[in-house]
Amino acid sequence: PTPEGEVDESQQQSQAILKFLPFMIGWFSLNVPSGLTLYWFTNNILTTAQTLYLRQAGAEPAAAMAGGSGSSSSASSAVVDVEVEPVATVNPNGKGSQPQMSRKERRELERAEERGKRFAARKAAEKGKKTKSPAEPMAEEESNTSA
Repeated sequence: PTPEGEVDESQQQSQAILKFLPFMIGWFSLNVPSGLTLYWFTNNILTTAQTLYLRQAGAEPAAAMAGGSGSSSSASSAVVDVEVEPVATVNPNGKGSQPQMSRKERRELERAEERGKRFAARKAAEKGKKTKSPAEPMAEEESNTSA
Protein backbone atom coordinates (compact mmCIF):
# COMPACT_ATOMS: atom_id res chain seq x y z
CA PRO A 1 0.00 0.00 0.00
CA THR A 2 1.70 3.13 -1.24
CA PRO A 3 0.28 6.60 -0.66
CA GLU A 4 -1.41 8.28 -3.59
CA GLY A 5 1.27 11.01 -3.74
CA GLU A 6 4.05 8.50 -4.49
CA VAL A 7 2.06 6.77 -7.20
CA ASP A 8 1.39 10.07 -8.92
CA GLU A 9 5.09 11.04 -8.76
CA SER A 10 6.21 7.73 -10.24
CA GLN A 11 3.60 7.98 -12.99
CA GLN A 12 4.70 11.52 -13.77
CA GLN A 13 8.33 10.42 -13.92
CA SER A 14 7.45 7.53 -16.25
CA GLN A 15 5.49 9.88 -18.52
CA ALA A 16 8.40 12.33 -18.63
CA ILE A 17 10.81 9.55 -19.59
CA LEU A 18 8.46 8.27 -22.29
CA LYS A 19 8.12 11.79 -23.74
CA PHE A 20 11.89 12.31 -23.76
CA LEU A 21 12.81 8.84 -25.08
CA PRO A 22 12.01 9.46 -28.80
CA PHE A 23 14.24 12.56 -28.79
CA MET A 24 17.07 10.61 -27.20
CA ILE A 25 16.75 7.80 -29.76
CA GLY A 26 16.66 10.37 -32.55
CA TRP A 27 19.83 12.03 -31.23
CA PHE A 28 21.58 8.63 -31.03
CA SER A 29 20.45 7.82 -34.58
CA LEU A 30 21.92 11.05 -35.92
CA ASN A 31 25.24 10.59 -34.14
CA VAL A 32 26.03 7.01 -35.18
CA PRO A 33 27.05 5.73 -38.63
CA SER A 34 24.20 5.67 -41.12
CA GLY A 35 24.32 1.88 -41.47
CA LEU A 36 23.39 1.45 -37.83
CA THR A 37 20.47 3.88 -38.15
CA LEU A 38 19.27 2.02 -41.24
CA TYR A 39 19.59 -1.29 -39.37
CA TRP A 40 17.62 0.02 -36.38
CA PHE A 41 14.88 1.43 -38.58
CA THR A 42 14.56 -1.71 -40.72
CA ASN A 43 14.70 -4.02 -37.70
CA ASN A 44 11.96 -2.06 -35.91
CA ILE A 45 9.67 -2.11 -38.95
CA LEU A 46 10.19 -5.85 -39.58
CA THR A 47 9.85 -6.77 -35.89
CA THR A 48 6.62 -4.78 -35.59
CA ALA A 49 5.21 -6.41 -38.72
CA GLN A 50 6.19 -9.87 -37.47
CA THR A 51 4.61 -9.24 -34.07
CA LEU A 52 1.36 -8.04 -35.61
CA TYR A 53 1.25 -11.04 -37.95
CA LEU A 54 1.94 -13.55 -35.18
CA ARG A 55 -0.65 -11.99 -32.87
CA GLN A 56 -3.25 -12.12 -35.61
CA ALA A 57 -2.33 -15.68 -36.64
CA GLY A 58 -2.24 -16.81 -33.01
CA ALA A 59 -5.64 -15.31 -32.20
CA GLU A 60 -7.47 -17.30 -34.89
CA PRO A 61 -6.47 -20.82 -33.70
CA ALA A 62 -6.99 -19.78 -30.08
CA ALA A 63 -10.53 -18.64 -30.87
CA ALA A 64 -11.17 -21.91 -32.72
CA MET A 65 -9.94 -23.92 -29.71
CA ALA A 66 -12.25 -21.98 -27.40
CA GLY A 67 -15.22 -23.00 -29.50
CA GLY A 68 -15.29 -19.94 -31.69
CA SER A 69 -16.52 -17.64 -28.95
CA GLY A 70 -14.74 -15.55 -26.38
CA SER A 71 -11.49 -13.70 -26.56
CA SER A 72 -8.05 -15.13 -27.12
CA SER A 73 -7.08 -14.40 -23.50
CA SER A 74 -9.57 -17.00 -22.24
CA ALA A 75 -8.17 -19.60 -24.65
CA SER A 76 -4.59 -18.85 -23.67
CA SER A 77 -5.21 -20.23 -20.17
CA ALA A 78 -5.53 -23.73 -21.64
CA VAL A 79 -2.00 -25.14 -21.36
CA VAL A 80 -0.99 -28.61 -22.42
CA ASP A 81 1.86 -30.12 -20.40
CA VAL A 82 3.95 -32.62 -22.34
CA GLU A 83 6.95 -34.51 -20.98
CA VAL A 84 9.74 -35.28 -23.43
CA GLU A 85 11.82 -38.40 -22.87
CA PRO A 86 15.11 -39.17 -24.62
CA VAL A 87 15.14 -41.96 -27.17
CA ALA A 88 16.89 -45.03 -25.77
CA THR A 89 17.93 -48.30 -27.38
CA VAL A 90 18.76 -51.60 -25.76
CA ASN A 91 22.47 -52.20 -25.48
CA PRO A 92 23.55 -55.29 -27.51
CA ASN A 93 25.25 -56.63 -24.37
CA GLY A 94 21.88 -56.55 -22.63
CA LYS A 95 23.11 -54.19 -19.94
CA GLY A 96 20.32 -51.60 -19.59
CA SER A 97 19.56 -48.94 -22.13
CA GLN A 98 21.83 -46.32 -23.59
CA PRO A 99 20.97 -43.14 -25.51
CA GLN A 100 21.30 -43.58 -29.26
CA MET A 101 24.41 -41.92 -30.73
CA SER A 102 25.45 -41.43 -34.30
CA ARG A 103 28.76 -42.73 -35.60
CA LYS A 104 30.16 -39.20 -35.67
CA GLU A 105 29.16 -38.58 -32.03
CA ARG A 106 30.79 -41.86 -30.96
CA ARG A 107 34.03 -40.93 -32.77
CA GLU A 108 34.07 -37.52 -31.13
CA LEU A 109 33.48 -39.13 -27.73
CA GLU A 110 36.32 -41.61 -28.30
CA ARG A 111 38.67 -38.82 -29.41
CA ALA A 112 37.78 -36.77 -26.36
CA GLU A 113 38.49 -39.73 -24.09
CA GLU A 114 41.87 -40.27 -25.80
CA ARG A 115 42.74 -36.58 -25.39
CA GLY A 116 41.78 -36.83 -21.73
CA LYS A 117 44.06 -39.83 -21.22
CA ARG A 118 46.98 -38.07 -22.97
CA PHE A 119 46.41 -34.98 -20.85
CA ALA A 120 46.38 -37.02 -17.65
CA ALA A 121 49.63 -38.75 -18.70
CA ARG A 122 51.30 -35.38 -19.40
CA LYS A 123 50.18 -34.00 -16.06
CA ALA A 124 51.53 -37.09 -14.29
CA ALA A 125 54.87 -36.71 -16.12
CA GLU A 126 55.05 -33.01 -15.18
CA LYS A 127 54.22 -33.85 -11.60
CA GLY A 128 57.04 -36.43 -11.55
CA LYS A 129 59.52 -33.82 -12.81
CA LYS A 130 58.41 -31.23 -10.28
CA THR A 131 58.74 -33.54 -7.28
CA LYS A 132 62.57 -33.53 -7.54
CA SER A 133 64.05 -30.92 -5.25
CA PRO A 134 66.78 -28.57 -6.51
CA ALA A 135 69.32 -30.26 -4.20
CA GLU A 136 68.84 -33.69 -5.84
CA PRO A 137 70.51 -32.82 -9.19
CA MET A 138 73.52 -31.42 -7.30
CA ALA A 139 73.81 -34.59 -5.24
CA GLU A 140 73.64 -36.67 -8.44
CA GLU A 141 76.43 -34.58 -10.03
CA GLU A 142 78.68 -34.95 -6.98
CA SER A 143 78.20 -38.72 -6.93
CA ASN A 144 79.02 -38.87 -10.66
CA THR A 145 82.26 -36.85 -10.29
CA SER A 146 83.52 -38.75 -7.25
CA ALA A 147 83.08 -42.14 -8.87
